[in-house]
Amino acid sequence: GGSGGGHMAHMMAAKYPDLWAGVSAWVSITNIATWHGENQGYAPGVEACTGGKPGDSPEVDWEYFRRSPVNFIANALNLAMDIHHGRDDKSVPYHHSVDSYNKLKEAGSTKATLDVFDGGHEFKVESAVEWLAKQVKDDTPPAHLDLTTDEAKSYYYATLVPAEEMKPGRCTIRIREDKEIDITADSLKGLRLDWGAMGVGAKEAHLNVRKVTNPMKLHVENIAIAEIECGKKIARTWEIDEQEKTLTIDVDPTVAPVTYVLKQ
Repeated sequence: GGSGGGHMAHMMAAKYPDLWAGVSAWVSITNIATWHGENQGYAPGVEACTGGKPGDSPEVDWEYFRRSPVNFIANALNLAMDIHHGRDDKSVPYHHSVDSYNKLKEAGSTKATLDVFDGGHEFKVESAVEWLAKQVKDDTPPAHLDLTTDEAKSYYYATLVPAEEMKPGRCTIRIREDKEIDITADSLKGLRLDWGAMGVGAKEAHLNVRKVTNPMKLHVENIAIAEIECGKKIARTWEIDEQEKTLTIDVDPTVAPVTYVLKQ
């Protein structure tokens, strides 16, 4: 997509990163709050969608935040992203694409590319289609996720449930050596992991909860647990349902970091 279509391309990449083989985005709007002050011709329409100007109220600011893909684009770190912007674009300044690309690189993306070309507000459809035709969807479970969500939502093998309204929930997951799973969570009250979809093959795995900011229910499904041990001497805060093949852990932020040894 290009321009407003580029905004939607970025948003669909961030909201549904596991759906696409690749996303090509041109001269994209990625930060609605910033763009409101950069293009006065579109400001009234933006205000109609968000309920007002940036800073008018927490509710309005939340609408600007959740409609700006730059705040969620790290979700797409495992997706091929083809980003283009004209350095002389007078409608959408090219920093929108640069900012999005930088967020992807900071998250660890190796599949995002950025082309700041000599030109203006231009969408080269033929080039985009040619690039898209070469992309092949990779269904390998990603070993690294860096997720931000404004709603209860699933991404790959993880489902995030924010703890508060008008506050994003965040989570990072790293799978190392096929047995070490590192988790951090910010403003989540629930995190669900589909063990069967994660690709962890080890019979003994370490679930390392590195940091959580509030009490969180960690639910692991499609796992046949024979035994679970905790790396700290704390009260038992987990339940195993052998019939349903699920494990539920009530994670207390005061005990993190904590390791749960899962034996199958």
